[in-house]
Amino acid sequence: MPRSALYDIVRVAAAAATLACGASSGGGGVVPSGSAAPVPRTDRSVITPDDLRASRETSLYNAIQRLRPDWLRTRGATSLGGGMTSQGSDAINVYMDQQRLGTVEVLKSMALTAASSLRFYTAADAQMRFGTGNPNGAIQIVTTTSP
Repeated sequence: MPRSALYDIVRVAAAAATLACGASSGGGGVVPSGSAAPVPRTDRSVITPDDLRASRETSLYNAIQRLRPDWLRTRGATSLGGGMTSQGSDAINVYMDQQRLGTVEVLKSMALTAASSLRFYTAADAQMRFGTGNPNGAIQIVTTTSP
């Protein structure tokens, strides 16, 4: 096969891949006139103030349970000596801004007004942000006084 034919095949494949990626990304594409604008994807690691208000719940725990129940799920014991208890080392920790408050149990007594927004961190992200001791991730309560 001639070298120029190979280049043509590669260019066509690259163009097709570019079009396929643009069509599947859901954003930034051309919207035909008369059709609805694409709905922006929500960040599953954040609960916004609007989300909190719309939940109509009374506690932060109940709002999370309604809006992002996967945030409250742990993956099981991550150490031989540790167990899966609400107070154990394998529990999901809760932080208010940068201060550790405890486990998800503290959220049951906190009103929605205590938070401007909420953010979930995976175990790796929580370790980078808050240090070790967050094997199942962490939930951060962001207050309006945060920078």
